[in-house]
Amino acid sequence: MQKLAGTTFSNPVARGDYDSAKHACLTLNQVADLIEQWVNEVYHQTVHSRTGRAPILAWEEQAKVIAPLSLSADDVDVLARRPVMRTVQHGRVQVDGIEYFSHALATLQAQGMDRVTVLVNDLNLHSVLIQHPAEKDTFILAESTDPEYTVGLDCYMHAESMRIKKSFSQADLKKLGPNANALARARLLDDIRSASQIGKKRLRKLTNGQRRETNALQQQTQIAEAKPRRPAVAAPSPVIATPEAYFMAHTTTAKVIYLLSGLILFCLGYTFRKLIVALVALLVVVGIFFLMGAIIWQWLSA
Repeated sequence: MQKLAGTTFSNPVARGDYDSAKHACLTLNQVADLIEQWVNEVYHQTVHSRTGRAPILAWEEQAKVIAPLSLSADDVDVLARRPVMRTVQHGRVQVDGIEYFSHALATLQAQGMDRVTVLVNDLNLHSVLIQHPAEKDTFILAESTDPEYTVGLDCYMHAESMRIKKSFSQADLKKLGPNANALARARLLDDIRSASQIGKKRLRKLTNGQRRETNALQQQTQIAEAKPRRPAVAAPSPVIATPEAYFMAHTTTAKVIYLLSGLILFCLGYTFRKLIVALVALLVVVGIFFLMGAIIWQWLSA
């Protein structure tokens, strides 16, 4: 889908200032038709890697064993709606502040069946379906009494419009009358347009004003530069390595050598000192023995 013109890409940063709405080439219904076409003409007709059969053959075989349930478009439309209970007044029902009218509702009210189930499509608040109280399979179509406001209106837009309407003063509401809802929706659309323009400016600032293609290329370059690289092996230098240069280039090794040399010299010095002390002591003892031997010899000779 991202290869088609009008794509929104995976995120706003990747989209940049690319105008998806301007370059849009497919509507939502066309996308749904293409997906349905792919399922029916490609997926169902291609041999499945696990079963070894085309999915359509497996479907037709199992459909003979258990008949699949089917629903019409009208059935789906009814089941997908939000049901609410309302009371009919003067042929009208009110849901979330919007009134819906039908002559059939006035007939029901005249027959004493004024409590009805209203089925609401939250994605299209222009009309509702009312289930007949006595005939459950019969549905009555009731349209909004304010079409200028409800055409193309969904529940989210309606909620925001009502929030804006609450900010109107009582004098403005009295002056506007039934046009208050339409004005609130118009202001909501203006707010959305303004927010979109601000968002585009912020997006240009975030992407440095670059378009999607340039921005994506820059991102790829940044990612490639951020990856750790193996340092290149330098060619041997022709310079003759002297001890001074070696120790300057290998400070850590030099420190270790200095430490070991100092330790060895300390041990040797300590050993030599002990050896000298031992030799002096030995000489003193030998001298004492010679002196005592001479004294004893003289005494015996006398």
